[in-house]
Amino acid sequence: MTLAATHVFRRAGAAIVVGLALVSGCSKQSASSTDGSAPITVGGVGVLPGSLPSAPLTADPSPLGAVTVSLPHASSGQVGSRVRGNKVILIGDSVMTSISRRYGDQACSELVPLGWRVEVDAETGRFIEFGNKVLDKRLGAGWDAAVILLGNNFLYDKVKYSDQLRMLLTRLAPRPTVLLNTTMFRPAQANVNKAIVAEASAFDNVTVVDWASITEESRLTGPDGLHLTEAGRSKLAKTIAMVLGPVSGTGADCLKSDFKDDSMGSPTGPNGSTDTKPSTSTSDSGATTDGSSPSPSATSTKATTPPSPSSSAPTSSSAKPPTTNG
Repeated sequence: MTLAATHVFRRAGAAIVVGLALVSGCSKQSASSTDGSAPITVGGVGVLPGSLPSAPLTADPSPLGAVTVSLPHASSGQVGSRVRGNKVILIGDSVMTSISRRYGDQACSELVPLGWRVEVDAETGRFIEFGNKVLDKRLGAGWDAAVILLGNNFLYDKVKYSDQLRMLLTRLAPRPTVLLNTTMFRPAQANVNKAIVAEASAFDNVTVVDWASITEESRLTGPDGLHLTEAGRSKLAKTIAMVLGPVSGTGADCLKSDFKDDSMGSPTGPNGSTDTKPSTSTSDSGATTDGSSPSPSATSTKATTPPSPSSSAPTSSSAKPPTTNG
């Protein structure tokens, strides 16, 4: 199965693998494999082969200490080939919010044509606990797959983050679940990304996408090194589409979400996107990393009206501490 992609991805604990950036400055080791074949490395791979020989986990000398992992079996393929239905839930913070239907709508634009029924439940400034709050309301809605991007807002407590992530993955199992690791916009994200690898490895149904390596490309993020430019939003949506792939089913659609409280800030970050304003404006009363109020870019492609915060959107108790507006 051919994938139009520049990065490989990994199904943790099982067969499909990605070279995953661990962002820790791990020591340099020589790459090797059990049968002498070349291992799979981060980046530069556009085809998901039927099978590859297994190889031990090794590190290469990249700045982030990228982990090299083999691909023993890839028979399960993209997520769409492993599910019976076509309903997928995307959960995240401002980075995921920026591709939701109330902003750029890139998620639905990429996934609906592939046959998916898509719900993006994402809000700005949310911590890992937000994922479980979403599931409290939406887990019973009959999801066939899930995509999670949470960890940009992190209070330096790796144990708490790991506990919440483990709970989230346990509740979603056994449905195929895609985890994206986080952009390395600050050193603390190393702990987040390590926790993602550690928790995902315990679940055969989890795929980890190396978003950290993908966003090393500077044009994908704005001035804060985290929030996405127009090119970054497109890349995120296309990356998710690459992992999910086409799916069989009826009623492909972009579903409404009750989670739309963006009062913690703009999904484009404190200084706005370097390219374009989202298609709607949000409340800008939230704190930012530099103490300023977030402001969108001055340019806009659509006339919009400010949305009212959803009365049904939950408020996260973890949103009280200062956040990255992630």
